[in-house]
Amino acid sequence: MMNIPVGLAPLDRLKLIHFDANPLVPAQQETPLKDLRKKDCYLQQCVKYPLVAVFHSYAQFLYGLLLEADAQVAHFIPHPFRLSAQRREYTPHCYVIDQEGQKVVDLSTNDSLSWPDRASLDDFFHQAGIRYHVVAYDSVMARETEALNWLPIVQVLAAARTYGLDTSREERDMLARLLAEPSQSLRRLVGARRAPPGSGYEVGLYRLIHQHKVSADLAHRPLDWDTEVQLCT
Repeated sequence: MMNIPVGLAPLDRLKLIHFDANPLVPAQQETPLKDLRKKDCYLQQCVKYPLVAVFHSYAQFLYGLLLEADAQVAHFIPHPFRLSAQRREYTPHCYVIDQEGQKVVDLSTNDSLSWPDRASLDDFFHQAGIRYHVVAYDSVMARETEALNWLPIVQVLAAARTYGLDTSREERDMLARLLAEPSQSLRRLVGARRAPPGSGYEVGLYRLIHQHKVSADLAHRPLDWDTEVQLCT
C-alpha cells in the first residue's frame, strides 16, 4: 500500500520531486575546497559529532552549538546526505538523533524552501522513517548569545576527549557538594584555585553541564565565578 503523508491528496503526489539516492546512511558529505574558500564556513570539533564538523554558514554553526546544548539530542551529523533530482543536487543541513528518533533539519530564511519544495522533502524522508523539519534562521540567531556561551564548553570537552582526560573523581566531588547544597555559585562549588583552565575540575564541570546532571543559565551570559550551578532533578 502506498504510504501517503497526512494532508497530501493522492493526485498531489504526482507533483512531488522524486529523488535518486543511495541507501540513506548519514555521513557528512565532503565540502569541495573551492566552497570552503568561497563560503562562510566554520570548522568545529564537537562532542555529539565526533569528527570535525563543517558548517556552511554562521547560522548553521550556531545551530550546531545549540544541538550540543539540547538535552534531548544524542547525536548530529552536518550535511548528512547528497540527493539528486531533476539534474540538481540537494544536501540537507543536518541529521539529528533525539528522543523521538531521527530527523533531518534545514535552516531557512522563511518557513519554506524554493527547491526542493517542503512537500517533496516531507514525503521522501517520511518514506524512510525520518522526520523533516525547517528551522527559521531568525529563531537560531535569536539564541546567538546562548550558542556562543556553549562554544568554550564544546571546545574544552572535545579536547579532553582527544587526550582521554578522566574527571570521574572531580565529578563525584562536585555532585556530592551539590547534594548537600543543591544550588551554589561556581566560586563556592570548586574555587578558583581548584579549577584553573584545563584542570580536572573545569573539564568535569563542563561534562556535568553537557550531560545535564547540573545546570547553569547560559542563555544570557557565559560561565563565571558568580554563575549559580544547580543540581538537576
